[in-house]
Amino acid sequence: MSEWLKGGDFFEEKKGMLPFIPVEKIWEWADEDVEERVWYLATFVPKTLFREEGKTCMARELLIRYGALEDVRRNLRANFSTEGWSGPASLHYQEKKNWLLGFKNDEDNENVKRWIDEYVSVLNREIEQARVEEERGS
Repeated sequence: MSEWLKGGDFFEEKKGMLPFIPVEKIWEWADEDVEERVWYLATFVPKTLFREEGKTCMARELLIRYGALEDVRRNLRANFSTEGWSGPASLHYQEKKNWLLGFKNDEDNENVKRWIDEYVSVLNREIEQARVEEERGS
């Protein structure tokens, strides 16, 4: 169900059905049972982060509304970490980290900043682990 809403698969982002649901209906649904629904919503919102006039970034809006909840932040990190790439893992994680830090520079919401900081901490560990493994493989 969540893949149908989210769209895409492991290697490629594709539009799912979520963008066709009015955003206010999604928030109404989530608000009806915050404890049981918003962590789940974090697992399938599109894994994009942007600020664009006239468009809603579901991940950012989720963090603004519910980012004080640790399970929302954790599940959104897991969602954003479900991916595939080619090349050195350390480079991939470093580029992701750099992009997030750049996004944070213009961010004004504390929940979004907190999520980025936590995610960067995870990425720092991933970078170090990947470097060790890459050095062993050389």
